[in-house]
Parts: sequence; structure tokens; C-alpha cells
Amino acid sequence: MEVVDRGVERRAEDVLRRAIVIDAMGGALVHPDRWIAGGVTATNVTLAYWDTDNFRATLRNITHYYDVIETYPDRLLLVETAADIERAKREGKVGIIFGVQNGTPIEDDLTLLPVFHRLGLRIFQLTYMGRNLIGDGVMEREDRGLTYFGGQVIRELNRLGILVDLSHVGPRTAADALQASRAPVVCTHCNPKAVRDVPRNITDGQIRAVVAKGGVVGAVAYSQFAETRPDVRPTMDDFITHLEYLVRVAGPEHVGIGTDILESNTEVSWHAYTRTYQDVIGPYENLETEWPVGFARETFYRHVAEALLRKGYKEADIMGILGGNFLHVFTQVWDNALPVR
Repeated sequence: MEVVDRGVERRAEDVLRRAIVIDAMGGALVHPDRWIAGGVTATNVTLAYWDTDNFRATLRNITHYYDVIETYPDRLLLVETAADIERAKREGKVGIIFGVQNGTPIEDDLTLLPVFHRLGLRIFQLTYMGRNLIGDGVMEREDRGLTYFGGQVIRELNRLGILVDLSHVGPRTAADALQASRAPVVCTHCNPKAVRDVPRNITDGQIRAVVAKGGVVGAVAYSQFAETRPDVRPTMDDFITHLEYLVRVAGPEHVGIGTDILESNTEVSWHAYTRTYQDVIGPYENLETEWPVGFARETFYRHVAEALLRKGYKEADIMGILGGNFLHVFTQVWDNALPVR
């Protein structure tokens, strides 16, 4: 019979009450009350990831989230600065961070980046799975690295104070981007390849390179990336295994969480995704198994806090992992735009 440690439970609840909790890859938000119940302070929502998500399509997604925020003004707010996340915590709301998971929204036009920045874009993932005008994603057979246009994009992202995200980005393109950026970069949702060797997970060297740039790596809960045994649906304990490995390599101050669990998925959208990206779908995966056994939006972060407390982590380190570390990077990048030199 499992013995429940009420002391740990109470400490976890207290940590969650005090912490700024950031899901660095929430993907989509449909049910605000679930996020509030789970203690989430802010989440990065995806405005674009398909290769067909061009300028107009992304504008349409922005207007959708404007409508969502206006529909729930007592529960949601738009995040444009790090201070907005702190305000969301004080007011008991969820801050919506605009991000993209592909460079396609700017098409071939660098001048569209300032437009997106004014509309609220704060996180920019350079590529999705494949090749675009910026560089190559992890599923390309030949990673040719950052393009000339890609270098211009990073310079402009640094100037505007938009955070560079290297999740999904091919290793050579990512290495080039790390060298090109003058600001910290992040991997919002990447697990260690040493625990589960799949294309979307990253090496110890890549983890250390992000840390050397002052960035954060977010542990991801999406099933295939959170496995510890090939093609076996993970549990929450498996997710914690990945998170702890990241802590050992990066240090607790450079680790966060990006769940990558999209509550907007439907049977139709899931079918379209699996048809397009068969290589990143486990044999057991469907709409009900894309997250670990035991995952629930309302209890996820409390579960993480409890697990880390039981393993002897300091409360300050847990609060950093839950969101404080990402908040630190957001402050550095969003609030300190770099002039062109």
C-alpha cells in the first residue's frame, strides 16, 4: 500500500502557491480554468508551425488569441514584458505569450519581424521539422546550417528583443545560431538524447551550449520524447527522469518545463499531424496517449514539485525549474533589446 506523505504534499502546494509557473511550450490554450487550477502563471502559445503558416495565416491566429483574451479578461492577459508575467501571478491570471515554431510567418521579408513584435510576438523558433529559408530542422537528412537570411533574422530578433528558440532545429543550424546570437537562446521543449535517442531530443553538448549562452532547456512531456524505453508510453516518473538528467548536465538554474501538450487537438487535426509527421509518432500514440500516463493539466506542476521535494531538491531550485529560470531569460531578452552593430 502506498504511503502518502502529507508533509511533502503541503510543501509542494506551498511551493506552487509562491512560484511563478511557466509552460514554455503550452502550444494552445482552450480551457483557461484548467491552467489556473494547475497553478500556471504564463504559457507560450503557438501561432505557427506548419510550413504553410505564412504571414496571413499567423495574423489570423493572433487575432484568434486576441479574441480569447478579450473573452476571458478576468482569467487571461497578453504578455509583452516580463513584468506582465509577474502581474499575471499577482492577479491570479494566466499570461499568454505569443510564440511561433517555424520561421515561415515572416516568409522572405525581414521587415515583417517588427510588425510581429508590435503585435506581441516574443518567442521565435527558427525551424520546425524541415527546411525553411532560415535553416534546417531536425528531420532533414542533410543539415546545411544557418542561411545568410537566417543570420539576418537572428540579428533582427536580438535587436527587437524576441527570444530565439532552438527546439526542433537541426544540430548544425542550432550551432550556427548559437554563434550568431548575441543574446541568450533557449530550447523551450527538448529532452536529453542520452535518456531517449530520438531525433527531437538533444545531446549533452547541445544542452551545455545553450547553458553557455545563458539560456534554459525546457523538459518536454510529449510522449515519444519523454520515453525511457523505446516505444513504451512514458509515465510521469519517466518525465521526471528526463528532467533530472537535464539538471545534472545543465544545473538547476538552466532547466525549465515546456509540456508541448496541445489541448486544442481534435481527431481530425491529430490525423493530419500523424500523416505528415509519422517519424515522430510512437506506435501507441493517439489523441489520448500523446502525454504520459498520469498527466493532467490541473495536477502536473504539483506532481513535479512533489517528486522533486521527495528527491531532496531545494525549494528555490524547484521554483526556478517551475518557471523562475525562464522568467530570468525572458527579462534578459525581452527587456534588453540589443542595438545593431
